[in-house]
Amino acid sequence: MAAISVIVGILASMTIPSMVSLMAKNSLQSSMGQVKGALQEAQRAAIQKGQSCTVTINTTAKTVTGSPVGCMTSPVTLTSDMTLTTDTTSFSFSYKGNTTSSPTIVLSSTNTSTKPCLVISAGIGIMRSGTHDGTNCNSSL
Repeated sequence: MAAISVIVGILASMTIPSMVSLMAKNSLQSSMGQVKGALQEAQRAAIQKGQSCTVTINTTAKTVTGSPVGCMTSPVTLTSDMTLTTDTTSFSFSYKGNTTSSPTIVLSSTNTSTKPCLVISAGIGIMRSGTHDGTNCNSSL
């Protein structure tokens, strides 16, 4: 009976860290989906309204907001265990849906080494997501 308890303890100690990592990875992917959805919403709103929509990324508060009113239904606020980094804290989508800057947005967590990222191409506004390797956002095909 004691041997079974030891085996169960060993299996649990090996399984729990990988479950925490898997949950953190899924949480990051879900949050990146929310960020991407909000950016796409701002881009669509700019086209539909025929006016610029400005997106502001606050890395301290971990929020993504849009202005003027109506560019985003609601801001995206990330959980406290995540880190939000970007090379551009504010950019605009024009009435054509394009942007003059090419921001890279990266999410990370201490619970996993995976870093989902999103890049918006300057000029045409196409969004590409992938995994950040420390230098670049590599697309997952």
